[in-house]
Amino acid sequence: MASPCHEGQTRLASYHVAAIIHLLLDIHTVLNGVAADLFPQRTGPKKATKRTRELEVRVIRMRFETTYNMYEIADELDRLGFDVSARLVGEILSDFGLSKKKLR
Repeated sequence: MASPCHEGQTRLASYHVAAIIHLLLDIHTVLNGVAADLFPQRTGPKKATKRTRELEVRVIRMRFETTYNMYEIADELDRLGFDVSARLVGEILSDFGLSKKKLR
């Protein structure tokens, strides 16, 4: 019969062996995998939106002529063919001192 101290050491050693095997499998995966798998994938827009003078004029005009907020303005401009995000619309409105949300 093994002593309780010896059983604890055996159990601890088996945990270490399992950890080492897991680490070696991770290293093998990293070394033999595709390098692109190591980097996080971008989930945002694929290209930057361009802020033009015409876009600024359209945003300000839509802000005064409609009851749209910045999200609705971005959706409408997207339907008209502009490459625009709600964030860019918010920046334009903010730069000209206009509120981003329209009170109805």
